[in-house]
Amino acid sequence: SITFLIRNPAVHHQMKGGRWEFDSETSVHSTMLMTIFAQALAQETYDAELAGLYWNLSSSTAGISLTCFGYSDRLSDLATKLLQDFLAGDFIEDSYARSIKDNTIRSLKTYFSSRRADSNAAYYQNLLLSAKQSEINVSLDFAIKATLDSIKATHRRIIDNKEIEIDCLYTGNVSEEHARFFFSDTNKLFSGLENAIQSQHSDLYLTGPEVRRLDVGQDFELHFSSENAQEENGAVLMTFQSQIPGFCGKNLSGIESLTSSACIRLLCHMLREPLFNSLRTQQQLGYIVSSYYDVGFCLSNDAVATIDLISVVVLSRRVAPPDAVIRIDEFLSEFQQTLLTMPESEIETHAKALSEKLLKPIQQLSTEASKHSDKIRRYGPTIIRNRSDSSDIPWKSAEELAFAIRSLQRKDLLKTWDRVVIGPQRARITSMVYGSTFLLDEKAARQRATSRCNVLVNDAKQLLEARKKLKVYEDGNRHALYLSKMLSSSRCRLGLAAVGLGVIGFTMITTTKKQIKSIR
Repeated sequence: SITFLIRNPAVHHQMKGGRWEFDSETSVHSTMLMTIFAQALAQETYDAELAGLYWNLSSSTAGISLTCFGYSDRLSDLATKLLQDFLAGDFIEDSYARSIKDNTIRSLKTYFSSRRADSNAAYYQNLLLSAKQSEINVSLDFAIKATLDSIKATHRRIIDNKEIEIDCLYTGNVSEEHARFFFSDTNKLFSGLENAIQSQHSDLYLTGPEVRRLDVGQDFELHFSSENAQEENGAVLMTFQSQIPGFCGKNLSGIESLTSSACIRLLCHMLREPLFNSLRTQQQLGYIVSSYYDVGFCLSNDAVATIDLISVVVLSRRVAPPDAVIRIDEFLSEFQQTLLTMPESEIETHAKALSEKLLKPIQQLSTEASKHSDKIRRYGPTIIRNRSDSSDIPWKSAEELAFAIRSLQRKDLLKTWDRVVIGPQRARITSMVYGSTFLLDEKAARQRATSRCNVLVNDAKQLLEARKKLKVYEDGNRHALYLSKMLSSSRCRLGLAAVGLGVIGFTMITTTKKQIKSIR
C-alpha cells in the first residue's frame, strides 16, 4: 500500500492579505478536478485493476491524497504514473469537464431534496462547527460558472505553488532499497517543477480542518424544514462537545486529556444499548435511534487538536423533533442514576470489552496503512517543526487509551458525565429537521431561546454569522508547550517507508534545499 498526501494550501485556499484563506470557488474547482482525473484515468488503469491494483485520488483542506493498494510488485509503478499524469495535466479535456460539471450541478441541486432528515440535520450541524464549509447554494453557483479554462487554471495554480510538503507511507512486502529508490524518483517529479512560484509567506502555509469551539455552558438549537417533499420523518441530532481537548498521545497530551477521552469513550460504550432499549424498543420513539462516540480534528497554530464528541440521533415520525429532544433529555438525566447504581463488576465488564476492542489486531494491511498515514499527516509536521524525534508520533495511542480505560473509576465517569452532558458547563448543539408529519412552527421554535440557548431557525446565513463569533478549537496546552520550538523550526517534507509492519525511517526534504536526509 502506498499513501501520498501532497500538502498544498492552493488546493482549497487562496492567498489573501498574506494568509492562506479557505475559498469556496477554489474548493469547488479542485473537487471537480479530482473527479475529472478519476474519470479520465479509469479506462487507462483498467488493466491494473484486473491485475488487483486499485487507486483513489481525492482532495481535502490539507491538500491532495493519493492511495494505491493491491498485491503486485508494480504498485510503485502505478503510483509514479498517476503522479506524473496528474502533474502533467493532459487529462483535463472538454468532454470530461462537461460531464463532471453536469454531475456536480445535479448533485448540488438535489442535495436537500434527495436526502433524509437526519442527513440534513448533520449538514446544518457541520455548517455551524466547520470553519471551512460553505452553503450548498454557494457551491452550486461556482459549479455553474466553472469552465474548462477555469479548471485548467486551478490545476496550474496548484502545480505552480512551490509551498508544498509530501507525506508518503509505503507498507507491505517491500525492501528498504526499493522504498528508497521509489522516494528518490518521486522527489524528482516535484523538484523538476522549476517554474513553480516561490511564496513569500512560507510560515503561514500549513492548512487543514478547522472546527469551532462552543463556549462553556453554551447550547445551540438549529431548526430547519426538510426540503424533501417525500420525507415524513423529523430528525434530531444532539451532539455534546467536550471542552477538554481529546487525547492525542502521551508525548502530545496531558493526563487530563487522557482521562477525559477515556471516560467519554467508555460512557458512549455504556450508553448505546440502554438508550436504544429505552427510546427505540420501549418508547418506540423513532425509526432510527442511536448514540455514538465521535471525534473531530482541528488544525490551529501548526498543531492538531482532538475533539471528543458524544452524539445521539433520532429519526421519527411519531413525535415532533422538540418532543424527541425532551425524551432524550429525560433519558440522559436518568442515566446519571444508572451510573450511580451500576455494580462495579458491570463497569469493569464494559471497560474490559472496550479495551479489548481498541487492542484488537488490525486484519487488513490497507486498514493499518490508513491508520498510520492518518497519524503521520496529523502529527508529523508538528513533530518535525519542533525538531522532536519521530517516536513522538502517537503510534500507540490506542494502547494508552485502552490501559487508561481499564483504570477508570465510577467517580471519573460521573464527573465527566456531569461536565459534558447534563451539568451547567456542557456545550451542546441540537440540530432539528422537520418532515411533513410535524411541520416547523418558527414562532414556537424562536421562543425556545434562553440566555444559555441560542436558537437559529430556517436561516443558513444567520447560522454562518453565529459561526463567526465562535473561536477556533485549539489545544492551548500543547501550543504553549511547543511555541518556542515552532518559532525557530524550519519547514520540511515528511515521508515514511515501512517494510512489512515495521518503520524503517523518515525522509525529510527541505523546501529551500533539495537535500534528502534520513533518520532512524
